[in-house]
Amino acid sequence: MASAYEAVEEIEKSTGATIRLVNLPWLNRIDLRWLREVVGGRRSIVTLDNHYLKGGQGEMVATAIAELGLEPAARVWRVGVMALPQCGTNDEVLAHHKLDVASLVSSFKRAVPQIA
Repeated sequence: MASAYEAVEEIEKSTGATIRLVNLPWLNRIDLRWLREVVGGRRSIVTLDNHYLKGGQGEMVATAIAELGLEPAARVWRVGVMALPQCGTNDEVLAHHKLDVASLVSSFKRAVPQIA
């Protein structure tokens, strides 16, 4: 999602934080070995679903991270659509569901306070 890339860029510029943004290469499975490598030593993970959170990729990622049994444990925050999708222009729909750049910056900073 382009908004995520823009949000990460804005946070990095304004805070000096380094954020790793990963776009999953599949929809319906998680390769645990790959995920362990991607997560590395990170313990704050934010997932972004451009659809309902329930049953989405973020849920699968959170479950897979729990199965990895990382020490110390990684915390997962999920961002995505929480209500019936609205109609409108792309920008209107993204803003309504808080998936626009400004909303994502805010969500990411709330999820990982050390980047605020």
